[in-house]
Amino acid sequence: GAGKSTLFALLLKTQTPDAGHIRWHDTDFTRIASDELYQQIGVLTQSPRLFATSIRDNLLLGKPDASDAELMEACRLVALDGFVESLPNGLDTWLGEAGAKISGGQARRLTLARLLLKNPKLILLDEPTEGLDPVTERTVVEQMRSALAGRTVILITHRLAPLGATDRIIRLEQGRITEDSDADSFIAAEREKITAALTADQPKLTKAAQPLAMPAEPVVSEAAPEEQQPDTTVAAKPTARWYLRPLYFTIALVSLILGLIGVVVPGMPTTIFMIIALWGFARSSTRFHDWLWNHPRFGPMLSAWQQHRVVPRRAKWAATLMMTLSIIIMAVAGAPPSATAFTAVVCLCVLAYLWPKPEAVSP
Repeated sequence: GAGKSTLFALLLKTQTPDAGHIRWHDTDFTRIASDELYQQIGVLTQSPRLFATSIRDNLLLGKPDASDAELMEACRLVALDGFVESLPNGLDTWLGEAGAKISGGQARRLTLARLLLKNPKLILLDEPTEGLDPVTERTVVEQMRSALAGRTVILITHRLAPLGATDRIIRLEQGRITEDSDADSFIAAEREKITAALTADQPKLTKAAQPLAMPAEPVVSEAAPEEQQPDTTVAAKPTARWYLRPLYFTIALVSLILGLIGVVVPGMPTTIFMIIALWGFARSSTRFHDWLWNHPRFGPMLSAWQQHRVVPRRAKWAATLMMTLSIIIMAVAGAPPSATAFTAVVCLCVLAYLWPKPEAVSP
């Protein structure tokens, strides 16, 4: 409600002033044709306008006759040259609908590169870092500061970070100018105000306040004594006690052999035996245990299982059906009766373990 969006609309001639005048090089705005004005103004909004075409075609909208060298130079100014060169198709890489194949920060910088190719006399930036995470926002601001050096820029924002790319700051409140100062003084004063507000309710705070980008730990909250902080992490299930490790190793070895036999014996549940083998080896060997829990695919699954111990009903029925069919196939195919009986016992033990498990996470 301060009026910054209205000011932006006035500068783009999408609205006309109710009173007063806007002048462009001593010429009244109303006397300048919109097409002529837009050739001299570049705009970057909080929603970058990218089209479902290549990087090259999106950049050429800024300068249709630009060479590849000019396109890459514009990318270099916004630190996108390395990214473009790493792509298999380079400048001819397809961006997807509205630039869906690149990140939000890359989309902002690509739009900024297009503005630099256009080389307008005035650049209007409307919330150019809105919706970006702090790390990406900092990167975009740094690139804006270097890429826009020596150009006339009007940046409209309610965020503190983008102001680091400016020289002069004008504050609007209820459509009126309430402050006009240099950027460094304004940012320092705002940081002092915010830090003072954060530390007002911290009477025990002894450390000096740090800049907002690197807050001191007491500014957020006082650390509780170590014994009062609950450990919410899910630890990996340890290996078995030393005297049980030979037993687990034997179970794992037998299961591994049965799993390999199952490759040639019809009906044997090879997958189940292999899972039991992995479990046995993990319980008997510290090295194998650590490898399994740190594996990018198996580790998260094991952590989720240890935390919730949940087995969905359809998984139980699927396991039951698979094991039943395995026993039937072994019997019909003429597998040794002892192997069929042993496999049936193993399957029953697995099912007896699975079925009592909860089917959903308790609230």
